[in-house]
Amino acid sequence: MKRILSRDIEFEGRQIETLHSFYDDNLDPILLPNLWLLHLSYNQTVYGWRKTGTKRSSQRTPKNVVIAFTQSDISDNTAHNYIGHVCKLLNHINDKPQINVHYTEQLTSRFINDYLNNVLPERLDSIASVKSHQAGIAAYCNFLCVLGIWPLEQNRPTMIYRKTRQYMAEKDTRPRKINYITSVNTVISCAHAPPSAINSSLQWAAKLASEPLKILT
Repeated sequence: MKRILSRDIEFEGRQIETLHSFYDDNLDPILLPNLWLLHLSYNQTVYGWRKTGTKRSSQRTPKNVVIAFTQSDISDNTAHNYIGHVCKLLNHINDKPQINVHYTEQLTSRFINDYLNNVLPERLDSIASVKSHQAGIAAYCNFLCVLGIWPLEQNRPTMIYRKTRQYMAEKDTRPRKINYITSVNTVISCAHAPPSAINSSLQWAAKLASEPLKILT
């Protein structure tokens, strides 16, 4: 499967700076995902369920709650991320015999949830990344509802399981940043330093300071 980037495309009298397209292994265009890509490049919006309501400080729950399927703007960076997430999903589908990339309307919640909870956790480093993939896939699935491929009430709900969140929390080994501040306002960033370097930095800072080091938490 291929993802091809075209630039300066004219569509209905409007110039599109960048347009991604998905193609199968034979370089045949994949229709439904490409319609979504065109919509995303042309409008830079996604569809989804939005909840609105009114709430006073004395109220625990909002009143006059309205849940509506609406269109909302997204940033360039979010659009780029969503395209990459759906591309990865299509690559995963392409490796599976039970579904074809040309028939993503046959996707089921079970298939997507398996992908989110069993496939992605082995490839990603944080639960935030898994949630980002979930949002990108939801943006595509919601677009299929807009096209009338699926009725809204038959959309494909997804879920990140508790065990997946726990697994990703244990797997997330990204270094935590701790700033050490001396009385002379010297800041030592220890985000990526080995223990020996941290000890050396602390000794150096202690010589400059007339008071003990204070650790900001």
